[in-house]
Amino acid sequence: MRGGETLGYEAAGEGPVLLAVHGFPFDRRMWAEQLRGLADIRRVVAVDLRGRGRSAGIDPGGATIDRYADDVAATIRALEVAQADVAGLSMGGTSPSRSGGGTRGWYGP
Repeated sequence: MRGGETLGYEAAGEGPVLLAVHGFPFDRRMWAEQLRGLADIRRVVAVDLRGRGRSAGIDPGGATIDRYADDVAATIRALEVAQADVAGLSMGGTSPSRSGGGTRGWYGP
C-alpha cells in the first residue's frame, strides 16, 4: 500500500489463492467459515480493508472504492502469486473491479 500502511488479514490452507474481501461495515472475520471450509482445497486469504479490523486507519485522503481497489491489488501483489480468485460481498465485490480499469492486470497474464 502507499505510504507503508498495512492491511490486516487471516489466511488458511494451501493451493490456488482465493482472496475474500468483506463488505461494509464488516471485516475479515465475516469469512471465518469460508476459511475453515475451503482450507482443504484453497489458500484462502481474508483481508481487512483500510479502516476496518486490523488494518491501517483511514488517512486524510479518505476511503474510496478506488483506494480499496488499489489495496486489494496491492494485497495480491504482496502474496506473490501469478493468479488469484476474488470473492467479495457488496462493496468488497465492487472494489476489485475498479483497479486499473479492470481486473486482468492483477489477476494473471
